[in-house]
Amino acid sequence: MNLYEDQIFNLFVEIRGIEISTADRYHRQLELYCKFRKKTPTELIDEAEEQSDQNIRKWKRNPMLLDTSDHLSYQNNL
Repeated sequence: MNLYEDQIFNLFVEIRGIEISTADRYHRQLELYCKFRKKTPTELIDEAEEQSDQNIRKWKRNPMLLDTSDHLSYQNNL
């Protein structure tokens, strides 16, 4: 997956005026999260908007965030 070809990622970088080095760091982190969740950035945004529309409390929205942290820690220790 190349997030530099993702319209939403590029729009985020452009609107925020993010420098290339920061965009690279965001790219790496988002790419790992997308791979872990097996979703595109657009799918993740759609999911977040749906949860927000349903007024799901933040701490209940996505327990996958904790799983992601554990997963990345495990990968770094390999």
